[in-house]
Amino acid sequence: MGTPDTFVVVDPEDAKRFLNGDGKPMLDIQMQSKSFGSTMDYYYIFGGVAYGSCSRWGRNFGPKDCEAPLPEEWDTVERNGEVILVQAVPYRRSSLNHSGLVYCTDNNTRPVLALADNRHNYIQERYPWCEWEIEFKDGGLVRVTPKKVQTRADVIGEVQDKFSEVLLADNHPIAVKHFYDLEHEDD
Repeated sequence: MGTPDTFVVVDPEDAKRFLNGDGKPMLDIQMQSKSFGSTMDYYYIFGGVAYGSCSRWGRNFGPKDCEAPLPEEWDTVERNGEVILVQAVPYRRSSLNHSGLVYCTDNNTRPVLALADNRHNYIQERYPWCEWEIEFKDGGLVRVTPKKVQTRADVIGEVQDKFSEVLLADNHPIAVKHFYDLEHEDD
């Protein structure tokens, strides 16, 4: 089966090429793929280019690109008023030259909630599913084609048609509390 590679779109302009079911850009979403080698490589898409980490093993690049050991340097980043300690890892333009499928759940859209087990009131979150066919040429992103991009309404219909879970209306007291907890989980 292999392990998936990860692609993250960090450029707002590139995110406009990856639209969710509501037509909103998918920015800072981790998309996975088993079409690009399945070696757990991590790529950032910025400025229409895929950048990969230069690991000690040179998985994203040839061995000559990563011969020297990486420095164990740390840096700080401020995000939302918090200082975060991060390890500095060099990223270089990848040399990807083929196409493949990337997929993710749309965590920017409010999930559909269902009671998966009526005895214990276990709440299951169902997020819209998104798939795109992407193509790279010398590391540059040349094509993005949507393959399956669900809306929240699609997920509701799917749950009603295929599963026995009891859907919770968004204004149900359990759903209201659950959505509040989701929105404030980092507080």
